[in-house]
Amino acid sequence: MYVLTRRVLGKQPEIPIDASRYAALSEAVGVQRAALEIEEKFDLVVANYEELERETLTLTLTHAVRNDFTWASMSSDRLLLGRRLVNLLTTCRLYVDQVVHSVGRSPTPIGCTRKQAEEVFKDQYDRNLAYRIMDALRNHVQHRSLAIAGITYGCKRVRAEATQPLVRFTLSLTLDLEALREDERFKKPTLEELENLPQKQQDLFLFVRQYVQSLGRAQERLRELLAAAVKRADADVQSALTEWKTVSDTSIGLAAVKRHDGSRSEEHFAMSGNLREKREELVASNRSLANLASRFVSGARPRDAYPPWIKR
Repeated sequence: MYVLTRRVLGKQPEIPIDASRYAALSEAVGVQRAALEIEEKFDLVVANYEELERETLTLTLTHAVRNDFTWASMSSDRLLLGRRLVNLLTTCRLYVDQVVHSVGRSPTPIGCTRKQAEEVFKDQYDRNLAYRIMDALRNHVQHRSLAIAGITYGCKRVRAEATQPLVRFTLSLTLDLEALREDERFKKPTLEELENLPQKQQDLFLFVRQYVQSLGRAQERLRELLAAAVKRADADVQSALTEWKTVSDTSIGLAAVKRHDGSRSEEHFAMSGNLREKREELVASNRSLANLASRFVSGARPRDAYPPWIKR
C-alpha cells in the first residue's frame, strides 16, 4: 500500500498512490537532493573565495591606517592569507571531486553522467592557465609547503585633478617559485607556463579570480546538463504538494509512504518544497561569476569628488 500522508502524531489524511507514482516521486526527490548538493558544494567555493578577498582588503586597510611593518605583523598576515588560500584550494578540490563522484554514484538519472561531469572540468582545465596553476598549487600545499614566498604592501601616489595627490594602498602575495621548482609533483609544463609570464602577471590573486571564474563557468554548464531532469523532478514533487493541499492546509511532515502488508513496518521519504527553494536561492546567489576575473573592489572615489582642501 502506498500513500501520501503526514508523518506526525495524530490521525492524518491519506491520499492513496500506486507503486509507479511512489517510484517516480522517489526518483524526483533524489534528483532534487543531488542538484541541491551540487549547489551547496559550489557555495562553499564562493564563500571561501569571498573570505580570502575580504581578508586581503581588511589587511590592506590596516596597512593604510596603522603602517605596521614589523616582521611579526607581516609574518602573521602572510600566514593568515596562506590559511585562507589553503581553505579555498581545498574547497575547490572538494567541489570538483565530490561533484564528479556524486554524479557517478547517483542511483537516480539526473541528466549528467560521470564522464560528462569530468569533461566539464577538463574543458576549463585545458582552456585556462590559472586553472592549471591553482590545481597544481593545491597539490603542492597539500604535500609540500604553503608556496607563498612573501607579502608585499604597495603604496603609490595617484594624481588627482585640482587636488593634492591621492595615495593608493595595495597588497600582493608572491609565489615561492623556487619551492615549486623543487616539487617533483608540480607539473613541469604548468610551471614553465607560469615562469614564462611577465612578473607583473604572476599575481596570485589574479590566478585565484580566474580559477573561481572557471569553476563558475563549469557550474553553469552542469546546471544546463541537469536542467531537464531537475525541471521534471520539481514538477512531479509540486504536483504531489498541490494534490495534498486538497485534503490539508499544511504539508509539514508530508511523506510518501510504502506500507508492508501484514506488518507495522514501512518505508518513506519526505516531500516538501524546501529542496527546490534552497537550490533556487543558491543558484540566484552564485550565478554571476562569469566575468569575475575582470572585477575588483576599490575604496576610491571619482577624482572630482575630492575637495581642494584635502591635504596630504
